[in-house]
Amino acid sequence: MKGTTSIRNLPQTSDKRCNECSRYLLIINNQEQCGYCSLIKKEDEQIGIEAREALERKERMKALRIFNKESIINDRLKQATFENYEPNNESQEKAKAIVKRYVENFSTDNPVPLMLRGDYGLGKSHLAAAAVKELAEKNITSIFISVPKLLTKIKSTWDKQSETTEEEILSALEAVDCLVLDDLGAEQTKRDPNGNIPWSVTKLFEIIDARIGKHTIFTTNLDNQELQEHLGPRNYSRAMEGVHPIKLTGEDYRLRKFKEA
Repeated sequence: MKGTTSIRNLPQTSDKRCNECSRYLLIINNQEQCGYCSLIKKEDEQIGIEAREALERKERMKALRIFNKESIINDRLKQATFENYEPNNESQEKAKAIVKRYVENFSTDNPVPLMLRGDYGLGKSHLAAAAVKELAEKNITSIFISVPKLLTKIKSTWDKQSETTEEEILSALEAVDCLVLDDLGAEQTKRDPNGNIPWSVTKLFEIIDARIGKHTIFTTNLDNQELQEHLGPRNYSRAMEGVHPIKLTGEDYRLRKFKEA
């Protein structure tokens, strides 16, 4: 049909990444090229570098407005700071030091994705929320949201009465300087009887892949094997590329307080 684009005519994705922006290259006319960098170069030629940077900043602020329409950090984590995080062992001391240094040295020119991994109640979310607060004080745009709540938020856009579209949410997640995806692995990923990959995994990978080459902090209770099974080997390999893992061990902080009481 005239005016439509056949799926078979869309560019294929290479397994190689762009050296500049880390996005996957496209295969166009049997040649590998970065569609994103080509677009940016074209924009720079049309409106100038400063104008484009201003537009990008505007998009990041729009991202914050989309997610600040409702609370995305629970009341307990709203009080989280580096000062009131009480490490109980060497692994937690080390995790606190690494995340604090991450904030102090934060630079959009040198993105370092982190993964805080460990059992429940060790302060992974606390440290990630504390990081977002300090980044905000430095005028760095950040979003903190649990993965299950994010997927629910995306589903809510399917309602015709929704004020926000799925595309706006995905663009917002890609635009911010730092994204915290809290509790990765807590979302439902049960496959259907035919073994098809569930919608949640596909959407998660789309979000994570768009963040390649940017600052992203993950928290999860899953170990390497569990996370690989959760996302699938191929998605796991791509999603965890370049991620710096931080392992926390110890006793559940909340249960320890309960026992002491």
